[in-house]
Amino acid sequence: MNADEKEYLIKYEKVYLSDYDINWETQFADEKKLLQSYFPDVFIEHIGSTSVKGMVAKPIIDIMLGIVLYPPLDKMIQKLEEAGYINLGEADKANGRTSLRKRNTVNYNLHVMKYLGKLWNNNILFRSYLREHQNAVSEYSKIKRNIVDKGIDTVSPYYHEKEEFILRIINIIENKAETNKQRIRGFQDGDDRFFSPQQICKLKTAQEELQFLLCRGYPVKSAGLYVGNHHQLTSRQILAVVRSTSSSQSLENRAKKRLSSENMMGQTVNIDGFNLIIGLEVALSNGMLFTGQDGCIRDLAELRGTYRLIPQTETAIQIIYDTLLKLKVAKVVFYLDEPVSNSGRLKSKIYDIDWRDIQCDVQIIRSPDAALKLLPCVVTSDSIILNECISWFNMIEYIFETRPEEFKSLSRLINLK
Repeated sequence: MNADEKEYLIKYEKVYLSDYDINWETQFADEKKLLQSYFPDVFIEHIGSTSVKGMVAKPIIDIMLGIVLYPPLDKMIQKLEEAGYINLGEADKANGRTSLRKRNTVNYNLHVMKYLGKLWNNNILFRSYLREHQNAVSEYSKIKRNIVDKGIDTVSPYYHEKEEFILRIINIIENKAETNKQRIRGFQDGDDRFFSPQQICKLKTAQEELQFLLCRGYPVKSAGLYVGNHHQLTSRQILAVVRSTSSSQSLENRAKKRLSSENMMGQTVNIDGFNLIIGLEVALSNGMLFTGQDGCIRDLAELRGTYRLIPQTETAIQIIYDTLLKLKVAKVVFYLDEPVSNSGRLKSKIYDIDWRDIQCDVQIIRSPDAALKLLPCVVTSDSIILNECISWFNMIEYIFETRPEEFKSLSRLINLK
């Protein structure tokens, strides 16, 4: 196909609309099977209007083909051309999308892009929104009919006319996602899908392989990335596997230093403040939590220098006080990271609790990790601190065990032990 013919497909191909056709699902399934015979390890999704029941659409099946490393290799494009596709080149250089077309008795648009990149996620979220909101399906169908009725019947101006609706829905989705982040600490849209029972089986396989490498001295960061890419895990899945996995030597070392609840009476407890409080905030808001091989319960929240108080913060601190009182400790010292925003506000919030019968101290220092590594009776789930501290206590596990009514609905607590 020459350049003029390609330009026609991109800009001037005629637009014909059709009412929803249930055969579109079968046509996608057939093409997916064909694509998987060429590329068994890629991710394939049906997107666009033909993927939404009841939607008026061009009778062209839009397919996303997700790859871990973008752009696609030449040999992938060659195989797609063998499968009947015409390569139209990179359609979105900023976000990374290669466009291909197949025109036959059934028509297909194929979009090759980075798996879980911005474009991939936006297409999935847009499809999910339409599938869940019939009023939006009706509105979008009406907009399309109106565009064609105005005499706009070629691809490029047709897409331009639809863009306002699409951007409006994406904005609604993004605002909803931001609200969820504020409501649920450490949770992101897609977590329930990427940590489904089927996905957990894959994570446990990756965990076994990562532990094998850790036991042979491989650095956890590079080993985790290697294993994660091998299994085509998302960055969140890789983080969960890395945080939940330890070498057998580390597990043995931590087990020897672990304190029981009976050891806590009269102790000075040294708490990794953000680590413990955020873990409880995640639990109280039903975010994602993972039980690691060492028995520690960890979250996927990442500070990155910023922290904000949420409605669950005060409850989390009160639970910590009640638990320390139950354990009959003599003193507690919270260590907070000075470079993290709102550490001063969190310190004030901790002191707002009536610490009767327990001496409480809050220290804001530049490197809590360095201080905690040298101390006994440490409360943290940080693997590096656990490896080097004198002794430690698994407080979140103890809290879950002794306060079952408050934490009985931990539907997002995943066992990677």
